[in-house]
Amino acid sequence: MAGWGAKTNATSVMRILGRVKDKAQKGCSQATKDLAAKILFLAKENAPVQTGALRRSGRLEVIPGVGSSFVNILISFGGQGTGVDYATHTEIGTVYQPGQFFLLRAVRKMSPQLTKYNLNAFESAWDGEVRKSNLMKLV
Repeated sequence: MAGWGAKTNATSVMRILGRVKDKAQKGCSQATKDLAAKILFLAKENAPVQTGALRRSGRLEVIPGVGSSFVNILISFGGQGTGVDYATHTEIGTVYQPGQFFLLRAVRKMSPQLTKYNLNAFESAWDGEVRKSNLMKLV
C-alpha cells in the first residue's frame, strides 16, 4: 500500500511541475516581449534625429519559433516601406561615417535584465502552483 501512495504522489508532483513549466514559459515569453519593447524604446531615444523618420521606423515583430516554446522577437529599423533605407548605415556606419550604434547600446543596457525578467516569471509560476496545490505536502 505504501508503494501506491508514493506513485500517486509522484504523479501529482509531475502534473504540478508540468503546470509550472507551462506557466513559466508563458511568463518568460511575456517577459521577453516586455524587455524587447523597452529595448525598442531606448533605441528610439538613442537614434539620431534629423526628420524623426528613423525613430518612427522602429518596430517589433514576433517570429514564431518552429518546434520551440521560446518566443523570438525581431527589433528593426527602416525597410518595409518606411522610406528609411539608411537605418543599417546609421547603426553600424560606413567608410565615410562612424556608426551610431543606437540599437546595440540599447541591447547592451537591457541585456542584464533578461535573466531577472525570466527568473521573476519562473518564480511567479512556481509560487502560484506550489501554493495552489500544496506541493510540499506531497513531497
